[in-house]
Amino acid sequence: MDEKAKKRPEEDALAWRLEQKSSEFILFDLSEILHATHNFSKENLLGQGGFGPVY
Repeated sequence: MDEKAKKRPEEDALAWRLEQKSSEFILFDLSEILHATHNFSKENLLGQGGFGPVY
């Protein structure tokens, strides 16, 4: 297992703790995003942003 993979659970736990303390942003699981965008289908594409497609 590489170093990035080893650190990931700790980073995820930190992100969730931050989300619980702040109502300024919301974290979504990838599965929720895939479901909401129908796996990033072209039908759900809203436009193009500075960093890429916007769904």
